Formats: sequence, structure tokens, C-alpha cells
Amino acid sequence: MTAPVRPAPDAAAVRRRVARDLYGKLALLSTVIWTLGTILLFITYAAGNPRPIPMAAMAMSVPILPAALPWLLYRPLTSYLTARQLARATALPETAPPTPLGLGGSGEQRHVSRGP
Repeated sequence: MTAPVRPAPDAAAVRRRVARDLYGKLALLSTVIWTLGTILLFITYAAGNPRPIPMAAMAMSVPILPAALPWLLYRPLTSYLTARQLARATALPETAPPTPLGLGGSGEQRHVSRGP
């Protein structure tokens, strides 16, 4: 009897899953960078200013640049993580089909004690 053959993973499906997960992580990272930058700049420059509107606008605009930097890595990271997932999926050893309950790997029945 031959072992079951594992189908090859669908590269497009793996890439979509990796891209979706990475998108969420990069979006969270960008949000955190922008929020912390805005808070720090607002407290530093706009909070004590008698005319805070121009400084508040600056405090909200400047952190956009560092928050956008992680997105430069989106495509390279997607390609790298997709290749890693595909390599991991093909490198896993074949698993034997599950055995029925109570049967060991050699076909003998196990004895399970149910009390003291």
C-alpha cells in the first residue's frame, strides 16, 4: 500500500494569505508610528502655542513620512514570506494516515486503565 500523496500547495493562495497577513501587520505598524509621532510633535510644538493650528497641522503631517517607510518593504517581504511558506510546506515529512482509536502504530490494541 502506498502512502497518500500530499497535493502541492497553491502558490497563488499562499501568496494571497501571506499578503493579507502582512498588510494587517504593516497597517498596524504604520498606525502606531503615526500616532506616536503625532502625539510627540503635538505635545512638543502645538500644545503650548497660543495659535496651535499651523503647528498641529505640521504635527499631524510630518509623521506620515516615517509611517510610510514600512510599506517600501511590502513587495519584498511578501515574496520572501511566500517562498518561505512554500518551502516549509514542501519540506514537511509525509504523515501517516491516522489510526483508529485504540490502535497503536503496529495494529495492537492499547489498554487504558480507567481508575485506581
